[in-house]
Amino acid sequence: MRAIIVEDDFAIALEYEMLLKKMKIDLIGTFKTGSDCLNAIKVNKPDFIILDLQLKGNESGIKLASKIQYLFIPFIIITGFPQKQTMLEANELNAVAYLTKPVNLLTLEFEINKIAQNAEKSNSRKHSILVKERGTFINVPHNNISFIEVEGNYATIHTNQKRYVLKKSLTKIWSTIDQNNFMKVHRGFIVNKEFIEKVKFGTKELLLNNGQSVSIGKNYFKELRDYLSSLNNI
Repeated sequence: MRAIIVEDDFAIALEYEMLLKKMKIDLIGTFKTGSDCLNAIKVNKPDFIILDLQLKGNESGIKLASKIQYLFIPFIIITGFPQKQTMLEANELNAVAYLTKPVNLLTLEFEINKIAQNAEKSNSRKHSILVKERGTFINVPHNNISFIEVEGNYATIHTNQKRYVLKKSLTKIWSTIDQNNFMKVHRGFIVNKEFIEKVKFGTKELLLNNGQSVSIGKNYFKELRDYLSSLNNI
């Protein structure tokens, strides 16, 4: 993970820096004013920001937070002068925590760990499909999926061991998976490229390396052939 610190007190900033180092979090930079760090935030897009409310030159951390709100970067608000109004403003800007000085470093570490856990869950969701089985929601990782069979508004997720059915159209499924790892081979089939074994052009059949097979639509032959040719040229 990568972070930015916005704090104009050198000693306090140093404490935060040492904590990040201990947690093995990369520090992009420490800044004393919001205007100094604004460009660094936009360019580097840190995973989170530790943000003091009262900055040098009467700058407000809340103003900085409002300027970067559209980037959806989690930030931890820290202040030596807690006020109800600033707490409300921080909540409206989706601050993940509101801490008062002197900051307990164990509390700060706890809040940073929560950000890391949420980021990990979010990343997991980006690389998996959420299905419901017997009343329980399960994330099926993309790399476990051999192919997806779609008929109408229902999709069947095929893995080596199981099948999962969910109510989703081909368009919705295609928009949520990593298209670098999957390809359409039929209007009703999406295949994980890692599972492709060989093509039977005579029977218009795609054999997978786990023994499964899917039909190839005639409109998808060229894309499939081009993909297989690119592998041979690597």
